[in-house]
Amino acid sequence: MKYYYYLFYKIYVFSKKIGKWDIATSAALGLSFLLILNVFLILTNIFGFSPEIKYYYEIAFLIAGIVLLINYFLFDYKSRYKKVINAFKVESEQSRVVGNILVTIYVIATLISVFFINPN
Repeated sequence: MKYYYYLFYKIYVFSKKIGKWDIATSAALGLSFLLILNVFLILTNIFGFSPEIKYYYEIAFLIAGIVLLINYFLFDYKSRYKKVINAFKVESEQSRVVGNILVTIYVIATLISVFFINPN
């Protein structure tokens, strides 16, 4: 879970720099979006999950709903995100730079994989 929380933290910091809306919710939604993309990439490419499958859309909405619900309870519910932010805001400069690079690579790789990884 530490890596998942760290990813939330990095998305939170990025959201804080670019927007003035509800930053914790935006970070949780951004993290949910990335996780949902990863889950669907795995299901599509390894298990052949596609719209031709019966109940495809119902399953897709269920998975997305579960991810959103889990992230709500991990971060937004009772402002739990504050503990996560406080745990990582004391990171060293070197750790911050390395973390930024790794998270950027992960986000870019996830977004690119949607377009370039096909089943079959």
